[in-house]
Amino acid sequence: MRKKEMLIAAIVILSGTTALAAKFQSRVSGAWGDSDTWEEWVDGCDCWRNTSNVPATGDKAIARHFVFLASDEVVGCLDILAGADVDAITHQLTIDGTFGLAALDIRTGGDLLVGSGIVRLTSSDTHTIDGRLFLDTSTSILRIDESLTLGGDGRVIGQDDSAKIQIQYDKTLTAASNVTIEGRMKIQGLAPMGPETRNGALANNGTVSANAVGILQLMSGLVISGSGVWHVGSDTASDNPILLFNAPATALTGAFQIRDAGSLLDINQNVTTTADIIYDAGEINTITNSSTFTFGIGTGACVTQPVSPLTNQRFMPCP
Repeated sequence: MRKKEMLIAAIVILSGTTALAAKFQSRVSGAWGDSDTWEEWVDGCDCWRNTSNVPATGDKAIARHFVFLASDEVVGCLDILAGADVDAITHQLTIDGTFGLAALDIRTGGDLLVGSGIVRLTSSDTHTIDGRLFLDTSTSILRIDESLTLGGDGRVIGQDDSAKIQIQYDKTLTAASNVTIEGRMKIQGLAPMGPETRNGALANNGTVSANAVGILQLMSGLVISGSGVWHVGSDTASDNPILLFNAPATALTGAFQIRDAGSLLDINQNVTTTADIIYDAGEINTITNSSTFTFGIGTGACVTQPVSPLTNQRFMPCP
């Protein structure tokens, strides 16, 4: 950020209002760090002009094209418009929400690809996904460094068993009601490094769905809560998706949906929900004899093949 802009930012913060940042939009497809990719908003003429700068800390970037990272980058906020792609490839993209700007906004039809890199969300400001965020390789990492909510109607899609969502200790990732975290990946709650006492947490108020070949794994140590749906199943019978609980979840209020033959819900720790289990097909398997799966008795519950040590108060026959 240039010295003049830093001075303006400091003055605005002290006055308690939203600070100004430089604003960029892509004018062609290209590398993030190439100024030819961008044009910059000029207040004096209220217009976009070619620039020798690129988006950086405290700035707003609007992607209208395919923009890829050729080096690590930091930006205050990022809007990805319909038809645009931003790809981290092998680098780290940090979205820090500097000066209270809305941090990440993926519009319907827009995509953010983590690739073999890292996308870090380091701000508790608004993050909206109406498009798609792909964890598309074995080394893809979405790193949550502050407690935040993912809102919108979009999808976070894991495409490799080893892709990761990592949630920093003492922080919570909340998935809002219309957000879906799906596919195959690992969701980790990182352990405290000092006096902090809680691992990273996932509050699922939307949908977590294992719906592809492979495993969606809730890793040991992750703190799990929420009123959302836990779904396992795929429209393709040969996919045989697995939803694996390697962490306990004893205060859930959302339904479990086990759909389609070959779908597998693995319970390796105690899991309890006050809502229904909707059991159309597939299997339930508990890995350890000491674990239990407890669920509610709502009118939607439908179980055909309960396997010990499942526990509940009533099974209802499937049609």
